[in-house]
Amino acid sequence: MIKMIGIAAVVFSCCSLGLLKSADMKKRLLQLREWQRLVMLLEHEITFNVTLPEAIRTVGNRAKEPFAGFLKSLCEQLDSYTGRSFSEIFVWEATRHLENSSLHSSDIRELCQLADMMGNASKQMQKQILEHYLEELALTIHNLQAQLPEKQRLFRSLGILGGAFLGILLL
Repeated sequence: MIKMIGIAAVVFSCCSLGLLKSADMKKRLLQLREWQRLVMLLEHEITFNVTLPEAIRTVGNRAKEPFAGFLKSLCEQLDSYTGRSFSEIFVWEATRHLENSSLHSSDIRELCQLADMMGNASKQMQKQILEHYLEELALTIHNLQAQLPEKQRLFRSLGILGGAFLGILLL
């Protein structure tokens, strides 16, 4: 009886793991779309001759989590004048706030590269950098969206089949 309960727990865990991975991919897509929206808003704010910290503050007030906390903390750090560069502060806050999100480390690395280019650039250059970044982000989102149904089905199937295999193996 205890063995059967253990087998059922293993099968259930494997199935749940597949479903969680599938849901995490969907969440990553939603978070990338939210970030895309925020970058568009940032570009719009910069167009109207607003300084970068003010633009980030305005966009942060419109953001959803996990980006709302990240942008608000970034503004607080920029206002505190710690002597660190924009890029250093951005990388620190992005790593701290976005590491537990559904974004991959490559997504966060691209965000940090964006900050490297944005820090000391003129407003016109910042706008061009954001336009280029938005094109790359749109391509990433498009690719992820095209692969999403297939990969979700794959992870769900692997979870179920892995659970069944372990269940049979434990019998």
